[in-house]
This record gives sequence, C-alpha cells and structure tokens, in this order.
Amino acid sequence: MTNRTYSGGVILVALVMLLLVPLLAYLQWRWIGQLSEGELERTQNNIRMAALHFSIDISNELMSAVRGFGVRSAESEEHLAADLLYQLDRWQARAAHPGIVGDIYLITPGKSGGASVVRRLSVAERRFVDTLLPADSTGLLSAFHGSHWLQTEAEPGQQAFFLRSLEGFALPLRPMHRPGETFAPFAGIPIDLDRIPRLVVTLRRDEICRRMLPDLALAYLQPAAAREYDFFIIRRNGTSPVFWATATDSSGLIPSAFDALMPLGIFPRIMRPGPPQGPGGSRLPEAPPPGEESPPADSLQLLHQPPLIDPGRGISERATIFELGIRYRGGSLEHAVLLNRYRNLAVSFGILVLLSSSVIILLIAAHRARSLALQQIEFVAGVSHELRTPLAVVNSVGANLAHGVVRAPKRVREYGRLVTQEVGRLSTIVDNALEYAGIHAHRRVYDMRDVAPAEMIKHALRDCEGILSQASMTVDQSVAENLPAIKADAQALQLVLKNIIVNGVKYGKSGGWLGVEVSSNGQSVSFRIADHGIGIESTDIPRIFDPFYRGHNATGSQIQGSGLGLSLAQHIVRAHGGSIEVRSTVGRGSTFTVQIPVAGDFR
Repeated sequence: MTNRTYSGGVILVALVMLLLVPLLAYLQWRWIGQLSEGELERTQNNIRMAALHFSIDISNELMSAVRGFGVRSAESEEHLAADLLYQLDRWQARAAHPGIVGDIYLITPGKSGGASVVRRLSVAERRFVDTLLPADSTGLLSAFHGSHWLQTEAEPGQQAFFLRSLEGFALPLRPMHRPGETFAPFAGIPIDLDRIPRLVVTLRRDEICRRMLPDLALAYLQPAAAREYDFFIIRRNGTSPVFWATATDSSGLIPSAFDALMPLGIFPRIMRPGPPQGPGGSRLPEAPPPGEESPPADSLQLLHQPPLIDPGRGISERATIFELGIRYRGGSLEHAVLLNRYRNLAVSFGILVLLSSSVIILLIAAHRARSLALQQIEFVAGVSHELRTPLAVVNSVGANLAHGVVRAPKRVREYGRLVTQEVGRLSTIVDNALEYAGIHAHRRVYDMRDVAPAEMIKHALRDCEGILSQASMTVDQSVAENLPAIKADAQALQLVLKNIIVNGVKYGKSGGWLGVEVSSNGQSVSFRIADHGIGIESTDIPRIFDPFYRGHNATGSQIQGSGLGLSLAQHIVRAHGGSIEVRSTVGRGSTFTVQIPVAGDFR
C-alpha cells in the first residue's frame, strides 16, 4: 500500500467517524427520550393501578368485617348476643387482620324522643351490658341521614353505614312484628333512620394504621420499591387532614404533590343520594295524587346505579371517604425519570466515546505499526548495506591473497589491518543486533563490576581506530585524573561509547574533528563526545532514541545506518542507572553526554 492510498484510507475512516458518531448520539438521545417518556407513563399507570387495588383491598377488608356480623333474626338480646359472639369467633379465625374490630354496641332509641339506650357486648359475660360510648366515639350516635355516614349494602337485603372518619360502622335492625321475634336485619330504609335500633361496631384506628394498611401497601409494591414511595390517606375536609402516612413528614400536602391521587371508598354498593329508597335500592314512591291508589309493592322496580369502579377514572366519588395519595420519596416522579434518563444518556454517550476512542487508538496503533514496519525495512536495508561493504572488502582482500596478487610483506600487513578493521565493523553490526534482541526478549543480563572510566574510553577509541583513521578524523581527548570507579558491564558500556563515536564519524565531515572528554563531579562520571558534523534537527531530537528511527538529515544525506545505535545506548545507560543527553545545532555538530553513577552510588 502506498503512502497516498494509506493516507486516503485514514482520512476516509476519520470522516466516517466524524459523521457517524454525532448521528448515533442524536439517535441515542431520541431513543432514550422516547423510552423515558414511556417509562414515566408506565410507572404512573402502575402507581395508579396500585392505588386503585390498594383502595379496593381496604374496602374488602372493612366489608369482610361487616359481613362477619351479618345479623339474623333473634328472639331476644340473649339470642342476639350469642349469635354475634359465634360470628365474631368465626370471622376472627379467618380474617387477615382481626384486630381492627373493637367494641360492639347495641343502641336502641329512647321512647318519646328520650336518650338512646347503649349496651355493650361483653365477651367475658357473653351478653349485652349497660355502658356509655367512649368520649371519642360520640360520632356513632350521629344521625344516619347526615353527611357523617356513608351508606352501603353488606349483603343483599342488609344495609350498613360507615362513619366517614372510620371510627366504626352501624348495622340497622328492626323490631319484628311476628310473635316471638325481636330483632332482624333491616333491608329497607324508612323515612326516619334515627328511630330504629342498630348494632354499632367500633374500629381500632391504631390497628388499621399499624398493621392493616402497611401490609396492604407492601402487597402491591416490592420491599425495595416500597422504600421509594410514601403512602398517604387524607381526608378531604377536616381539622386533621392526614389519617395515615408512611412518611415522617406529611406537611405541605397538596394534590399536585402526589404522583397518584385516588378516591378511597367503601363499596360494592352505594345508595344513590336523593329521595328515600326502598328495599334493594328501589326508589320509594312519592304520595299518589288525590283519587289515585298506590301501586302494589311487588310492582316497584330496582334502580340500577352507575358502576362504582371505572377502569379509566378509578373509584366513583359517591363511594369516597378518603383519598389515597402516593408520592415518590426522591421528589417528583418526573424528576426521578429525568435523572434516570440522564444516567442512561451518560452511559450511552460513554459507550460512544469509548467506541470513538477505540477507533482512534486502532488508527494510531495501525499508523505506528506501519511506521515500525517501514523502519524495520529500512533497518534491514541499512544493515544489509553496511554488511555488504565490509564483506566486499574482506572478499576482495581474501581473493588477492589467495591468487598471489599481493606478496610483499608490507602489502600483506596492510591487507591484514584492512581485514581486521572490516571484521570489527561487522562485529559492531552483529553486536547491535544481538543486544537489541536480548533487550526486547528480556534475556539481557549485565555483568556489573567496578571499572575505570579512563580504560573504558581508551578501549572504545582503540576499537574505532580503523574508522577514525579512514575518515582522517582528528580526536581531541581530555580525560581527568583520579576518576572514581564506576560499576558497569564493560562490554555493554564500550558498545555505547563506540556507537556514539561511530555516529560522530559517520555524520561528521571527512577530515573533521571529534572531541572526547571524561570528567566526574564526585557522584557520577560523564563521557562527552562532540563532533562538528551535520547536526540534528530539533524536531528529530525527541525521537532519535526510538528503535529504527533515523533523522531527516541522515536520510536526506543518504547516510546508511540501522537506527539502532542510539536506542541501544539509551537502554544500556538506563540499565546502569545513568542518563544520556544530546545537544545539537544543525550544521555545527552535536554533543552526547553519558552519565554513569560512581561505584558507591549505583543502585
């Protein structure tokens, strides 16, 4: 693949990502917004249905208590008490919350408008005993036709009245006209309800609030969800608006503060308000006009009422005694759904960012891999070229000696020195390759010993003597006296110094100058090698220690090389606990400084 084709592919991928990522972000925004709206609507519907079923179950619990005291005909108070106790025992045995029922009273109107007679059913004595209603239950004596009572039908033909404060309920009774019968259920509604005897059953508010209502609330919400919502049962009108609440703070309650607000009532059958009604809910006929006879009783038609539970609106207002409100504890439900939407958007955008970052990283990695491959190719080409020159020289010298072309002792010695020089160049190339392979395979182990810095630079210059003389380089040495010993692998450190010296010759000018200085500051020994060569561009300096990298001046001047020498030098120097630095000016030369800690400071 050519550079032009590769660059075109990278640009195409970048343009696709530039267009695709915003499009995906917009689609995610729209999609999650639609999901959030659906989630809000679904959650609101679920809450409303939970409130509706919660209200229905409250009604069922209370109506089960009413039906548990279904009164049959009784000949006397004693028979009535026995029947009630029997039914009370049966109801408590099967009721889910039997503790909600308190005391049971028999209230009979006084004669000639006198005070009503109140008698309490004593479970211990199993009979009715004279008593007074508790001070907080005076509402049980209020008129039936007033607004305090909610009228319903417990069983076909049996009317019941609930106090809207839920203090209790009343079952009207009527005296029987047949001999021997005293009490029986009252199925019709006379003109004056306050003139008939009635059973009054009190309800324990603490038991309702402490046990029944929390149990019913948990029946429609999981424990985790129940901790997220508060339930309120509030009165529409009254001095104490909150009847029961799961929240500790119930102040500032207004209809808009609830996520769901549902009428809470007692049903299944509520008598329509209006003119007096007859048995079974039929409307009582008005007085006939003069001269007309009243219709027979069996010709009266039942008056059918609208349903008390509307799937779209909940419980009919006619059945309402309280209102049930549900509120999200974290604030408004819309705010909670909005926060959830933002969380989902953050996750989605995070995934998009991660995807975009992954593509960018892949592009960068591919670019680096391609650059590395090109550098490796250049390395192979450079090494091959460097190997070819000494091999050609060695081959030519060997052929001349083998064919007797050169016989003079002086010429033979010159040929010998030339072969030694070229073999040294070959050894340097092979050593660099082996050193690089050992470093990157993590198999290189250095033999650290105390060595003299002066001997190190001396051996390095001696190994490079052939290339220095061939290039007619002038070498200025400045080696300080009494240098402290350094702990180093002598062979590896010599390779570092030789690579820098060879680079100074290679990138210097023929017949040029090379300066070598060795000094110490007491903590480390510095090796400075300077040349007056072509120099290194400032943009190349940060990368000249990368494997296979060769600067623009080197490639532009057609100077062969592998790009490994300085990379190996940096690895070796760092393994010795030292550092390598470079200062360079284009056209004026470069100075490399290698610092190695003295033997006592090496870590």
